[in-house]
Amino acid sequence: MYLKTYLNTCIFICCIINADAQNVGIGTAAPANRLHVVGSANNQAIQYVQQNSTGAGSHAVKGEGVFGPTRGYLGIQGGNTFDGTSWNISGQEIGVLGISEGSSTTDNRGVLGLSNGIGVYGQSTLNHGIFGQTDAPTYFATRSFHTHANGTGILGTGNNVAGNYLTDGSGGAFSGIKTGAYGMATGTVNGTGVLGVSNGAPNTTLSVGSGLSGSSDRFGVTGWSSSAAAVTRCGGYFSTNSGQSYAYVGMRTSSGINRKIEGNGTVNTTVKGTDGTLVLLSCPEAPENLFQDYGSGQLVNGKAQIQLDPNLTKNIAVNEAHPLRVFIQLEGDCKGVFVTNKSAEGFDVVELGKGKSNVSFSWTVTANRADEINEDGSISRYSDERFAPAAGPIEPTILTSKTLIHPDKLANITLKEKQQATKNSAKEGLNILHD
Repeated sequence: MYLKTYLNTCIFICCIINADAQNVGIGTAAPANRLHVVGSANNQAIQYVQQNSTGAGSHAVKGEGVFGPTRGYLGIQGGNTFDGTSWNISGQEIGVLGISEGSSTTDNRGVLGLSNGIGVYGQSTLNHGIFGQTDAPTYFATRSFHTHANGTGILGTGNNVAGNYLTDGSGGAFSGIKTGAYGMATGTVNGTGVLGVSNGAPNTTLSVGSGLSGSSDRFGVTGWSSSAAAVTRCGGYFSTNSGQSYAYVGMRTSSGINRKIEGNGTVNTTVKGTDGTLVLLSCPEAPENLFQDYGSGQLVNGKAQIQLDPNLTKNIAVNEAHPLRVFIQLEGDCKGVFVTNKSAEGFDVVELGKGKSNVSFSWTVTANRADEINEDGSISRYSDERFAPAAGPIEPTILTSKTLIHPDKLANITLKEKQQATKNSAKEGLNILHD
C-alpha cells in the first residue's frame, strides 16, 4: 500500500505504511501507537487534512480522546461524546473548536493551553482575537488569575501602544492614547459606569446613578496633579452640562496661586429650618483674600489693649500696603472710641476726649492673608490679589462610542454582512458597531 507525500516541489510515492501488532506507522518502522506519524527534519508530520463536506457532523479530523504530545503537554483534547450536531455552528468559520461536555464545573476545559511562553494566543484581522461567552450566573465569560504576589490579572492595551502596569501588581492594567479604561452602564435611571471599592467598604453607588462611584473606609475618591509647569492644574474638575456650573478643586493657578476651590456659583452650607426641612446658608465673599476674627473687650479708665491670636498673627499680612481693619461696637455709654497702634499682634482702643469710661465693646478684625512659601520653594502670593483673573470652564471632549452586536446574533450574521455594516457605519456615521 502506497501514500502520496509532498516534499518541496517533488512528489515521491515511497512512504510505506508499517503495521506492527495493529499499530500503524508512517515514516517509522517501529510504531508505538495505533497511528504513529514521524515527519522529516524540515517537514510537518501531518501537513494537510481537508474535509469538503459542509454538512453537520462532518469533520476533517474527529478525535475521541485524541492525544498529541508536544513537549509533555496536551496537543489536542477532544470530547468523547461530541459528534458536531448538538452545537449550531452553521455559517461560522472556525480554526479550532474545542468541546468538553463533562459534568464537572471546575476541571472541564474545552481548550487548555500550557506553555513556558504563551499558553493561548488569539489573533484576528476581521473579528475578536479571543471571545468568551457563558450563561452561568456565578461564572465568567473570561477569567484571568495571576498567581504571583506582584502579578497583574489582565493587561489591556489599545491604539497600538506598548502598555503599562504597576510593579506591585493589580487586577487589571489598561492603556490607551486617549482613554486607558472605559466603563459604561446602560441603565437609564440608576447605572454606574465604574465602581471602585477598597479596604472592605460596601459596594456603594448613588440611587440615581453616576459615571464613577468610589467607596472606602477613608477616602472614596482622590485626585492628584503632578505637573510642575506654570499652567493651571488641579486634583479634580467638576462641571454640569456645558460649564453652567463648574469647580476646580485642589488647584494651582498658572501664576502660582494655590486655590482650595475655584468656580462660579455660590458657596453654601445646609441646615435644618424650623419645620425640619433643609435650607441654605451662603458664604460672604470678597475681591481679596481675607482672614477675619471676632472678640470682645472692656475699657478700663478709657483704655483697652487687644492681643490677637498668634495663629492669626502668623498668617496675615499687616503693613502700609495691607493695613489691619478694625471695627468696634460699643456696648455702653461713653464719649466714643478710636483705634490706634494696629499691628499683626493686636491693637489699642482709646476713649475720645481722654474719657475714663469702663464700658464693654465687641470687635471685628479683617486682614489680608499672608503669602505662603510652598514645599518646593515657590511662593503663593495671596496678599496682593484683588479681583484676580479666573480660570473659566473647560470645554469638554466627547468621545464617540459604539455598541457591539449581541453575541446571540453572531451565528446568523455572515462575513459579508459584517463587512457591509462596517462600511455603512463609516459612511453614514451610524452607531452600528461592527463586531
